[in-house]
Amino acid sequence: MKLKESHFIKDYNFILFSKYLSDYKWVNDGKYNEVFTVWHRKEVEYIDYEIVIPETREIRCLEKTLQEALSVLSSFYNKSVNSIIDDYYSISNDLIKFQIKSENTKNGLIPLNEGVRLIENTKEMLTSSFLATKKYKKNYIGPRPQTVNELLDKVELGQTEEGSFVLNIFLPNNFYEDETPQLIPEESFSRKALKILAEASKELVNKTNTFNQTGDISVFDESFKLGVSSNLCNSIIEISANGTNDVNIDIVFNNGLEVDEVVESVSFSKEAIPTIQRVADYYKKDLSEEDFEIIGYVTKLHQEIEEEDGEISLSCLLDGKLKKVKMVLNEEQYLIAQEAHKNKKLLVCKGTLNMFDRSTVLSKVTSVFIEEKEL
Repeated sequence: MKLKESHFIKDYNFILFSKYLSDYKWVNDGKYNEVFTVWHRKEVEYIDYEIVIPETREIRCLEKTLQEALSVLSSFYNKSVNSIIDDYYSISNDLIKFQIKSENTKNGLIPLNEGVRLIENTKEMLTSSFLATKKYKKNYIGPRPQTVNELLDKVELGQTEEGSFVLNIFLPNNFYEDETPQLIPEESFSRKALKILAEASKELVNKTNTFNQTGDISVFDESFKLGVSSNLCNSIIEISANGTNDVNIDIVFNNGLEVDEVVESVSFSKEAIPTIQRVADYYKKDLSEEDFEIIGYVTKLHQEIEEEDGEISLSCLLDGKLKKVKMVLNEEQYLIAQEAHKNKKLLVCKGTLNMFDRSTVLSKVTSVFIEEKEL
């Protein structure tokens, strides 16, 4: 008996397997011998297909009965038994498979530091596609929307496989921002995000090849409209261990047993990483975020004599890094900043954040107030 079959039989749950059959429109025709239930198809042309499953694990013929049930499903859907079991465990999940190839991973192992980096940055790579589903941008900074955090909580990490190093990520394909639409069929938020991840990855590979031929970085100017961002680029760079490893990504869209799965494959060679780093840097030169709120301590105040406006510097954390943000405030806002500095209080400012190579500026400041709570 194969390992997957053994695990399936060991973990067999009558309620879950019954739901699985019902989801695929198999009909429960009632009990047999008070221990089994018998399932058929409604369609006349499939009347000969019959599945018998036990209601309890406490029977002698459990293994044989379940193997026969899997065999019927395998025959009906023209899929392997392994595919049936995979589908049973992940009927509502799509799969993203990251394969890392280098001399360090050829035996199915990976250095610990690279493994930690891989897991953290696959999460960031997914996050970039979730954010792109809401709005295409070259850079994503600041707090994540609640929808993105909720979906991240539902992502599952699967076991690795031998042969290079493979990481399986299971993403629910039925996650909606609100509730599942009842009247008008609509693609789920998670499925939209996964398609963006696939398209953005392919776009990055294609434009990288173009850049290597032309040397013109402007070929990436419109790529953000397909989901390419500095966040996506940085994730790929980190997953490759800064160009040490090749990265292959298989995105498997699970459409159920009755429809063939769709696989999108993208490969990033380690030779492409320097170009992807240039794209990340290129996009960051155009970093601007409206209605952005920052919080920190005032480290500098400057106001010219007889001028109402004043300039301040605010020390705050941006994406985990300490930054000094400069801004010009009107008379009322500047007085609030003076008070915060005098009393060593946190200041909250909102406006348009602009990040340049050597400076960060908050322009068009719309609100300034003192935060009474400590960080």
